[in-house]
Amino acid sequence: MTLFSKLTACLAQDVLTDAERNKLFLSLTDPNSVYHYRDLFHSLVNKRRQMAIGLRPELAQSNLRTIYNTPEYKSLVQRGGTATSCAPKRLNEVLEQVALKHFDSISRMWAYIELDTIIQRRSSAANFTPGMTFIDDEYQGLLVEDIKCSSLQVYSPHKEGLFSLRDAVCLANIDLFVLEQGWYELLPLLDLSAQGCHFILLHNPNEAKYPCLASSAMITCGSRYKQWLSHSEFFQHNNWHCLFNELTVKKLTNTGAFTSLSAQAKTLQSFDNQCISSINDETSLCEILRLTTAGQKMQRLYLLYLAQKAMANCLKQAGYRCAYTIIDNPWLLNFYAQLGSDAYIDTGCYAIEPGSNPTYRGMWLIEEFNFQYSSIDFRQYKQMVRNKVCNNEVNDA
Repeated sequence: MTLFSKLTACLAQDVLTDAERNKLFLSLTDPNSVYHYRDLFHSLVNKRRQMAIGLRPELAQSNLRTIYNTPEYKSLVQRGGTATSCAPKRLNEVLEQVALKHFDSISRMWAYIELDTIIQRRSSAANFTPGMTFIDDEYQGLLVEDIKCSSLQVYSPHKEGLFSLRDAVCLANIDLFVLEQGWYELLPLLDLSAQGCHFILLHNPNEAKYPCLASSAMITCGSRYKQWLSHSEFFQHNNWHCLFNELTVKKLTNTGAFTSLSAQAKTLQSFDNQCISSINDETSLCEILRLTTAGQKMQRLYLLYLAQKAMANCLKQAGYRCAYTIIDNPWLLNFYAQLGSDAYIDTGCYAIEPGSNPTYRGMWLIEEFNFQYSSIDFRQYKQMVRNKVCNNEVNDA
């Protein structure tokens, strides 16, 4: 059966059974297929995004989750399929219809395929879901230079089974950021999530052979600043509101990461460019992205507390002085605001989705951030994150 025939058969079903879904995914990921599934999905998503922007230009500054809910996108779907460089119109049309009917969106269907692909690669399907405690000493934080080269195998709190470290990191990214939070822009970047330097927080209270990956974050050094998400067009456009001032710029300069800075920049992009041209030592800078957690609300809050605490210490020991961040989590924003400008500064903010909490770009000033954090326990952390700070304009989580 051809891919087109398989998709057409799925479209005729009111609900896909697990078996039918698995067969569909196998057809899409078949290495002998003339269509590579990532190219197929990526090209269609990009084409629909550009078509929607053509109907409403301001959508260029919106994320995919927002675009999928617009009248413009819905009208495009109603008009029928569209050809891309990777597939003809009729195949894209039935693929998009299947995705909307059974998975809510084309990107969400793509995410489930990526998830299924990872699960198929797990070393063991053992019926074991690790439980995680609230005891700091039972966790270990460390930097792994390149998770792609790591031989470590871990359990995951997101899915049963034993995974390579790189697959466990990707699994957490898809589960938390893509499927739960709708950050579909991450899907074409999954290869980046599966390589390079990462902070990991392991839970292994009984020193078993395989620990559990409780949390992870991607760490990109300043020598690769051109790859930073902070410096991508979406996070620098002119709708971002500048929050840096003379005091915060002085704090940045005092870290020694930059030779000299000024608060006279009129846009966030120009401030970023000034920072890059004033770098004193590229190895003293990094970007932190995709800090993952797992579990219920209190477990997630605890992992946020402990992962950042351990990561700050690891980054300090590695010689980093400033770390770029992108954050929309109200818990973190409240906590950072109470640490003060010696430890953290905001550089800009923007409400990415209409009516949503603003997303903040900022920086950890690592030495002071680590110093202040080292004396804070979980009880204090819970109090700090729940104290709403008005100037961040965030709601209690």
